[in-house]
Amino acid sequence: MQVDYPIGHRKRRAEGMPVLVKKFETSVDAHFGAKQAERIKALFATPKSLDALPVNELVAAMVTNGSGG
Repeated sequence: MQVDYPIGHRKRRAEGMPVLVKKFETSVDAHFGAKQAERIKALFATPKSLDALPVNELVAAMVTNGSGG
């Protein structure tokens, strides 16, 4: 079987976006504690709010404290 357009191809964007979002959420959940992961996912769930967020606040949200929480 040959796949002309893999899931990440631009012609399959509508089909690929849910896969990419799930991959992002799984990675965030694996790396951060539950509360911090929910905060990060909430930030990325609203693109307009994310765009308006100052960079220092985004970086602060992504910093781990090493305790998993």
